[in-house]
Amino acid sequence: MFRLVNRHNLRVASDRPRVRAGFTLVELLVVIGILAVIFAISAPYFSTTMVSNDAKASALDAGDALREAQSSAMSGYNGGKFGVHFETSKFVFFQGDAYATTDANNKVHAMSGEVAISWPGGAPSLNIKFANSRGTPDWSGTVTFTTTGSTATVTVNSAGMIDP
Repeated sequence: MFRLVNRHNLRVASDRPRVRAGFTLVELLVVIGILAVIFAISAPYFSTTMVSNDAKASALDAGDALREAQSSAMSGYNGGKFGVHFETSKFVFFQGDAYATTDANNKVHAMSGEVAISWPGGAPSLNIKFANSRGTPDWSGTVTFTTTGSTATVTVNSAGMIDP
């Protein structure tokens, strides 16, 4: 069936209803509201997970620094005396007989505000040094990295085994 629109154009008349493409404003607001509720529920979970990962990541970094000090000492590089200095908020890879705060070769690893470092004995700082070709440390024990709800450790034994 044809309907005359004007003298020159013919338009097909359809029995089908018009289909509208797109979303209404109400539908869009409902979807945004649902996403906001999902985000609000999941945000505390993700922040807790990130904080607990900070302790694990810091412990892994400290283990890597200890292994670097050990392997540098075992290779005899630059006299073969290396170590890691621990404080409650950072650890530092150093070279030489003792830790010196002003040494330009120090590699400082600062903890995020959430991570605290501790070790047995209660001293204000801890130095673990490796000074021989066998890779044995001058201290053995466990260094603990703590955040809210999470703890990770690095253990050094007298034979030089470092875990993790």
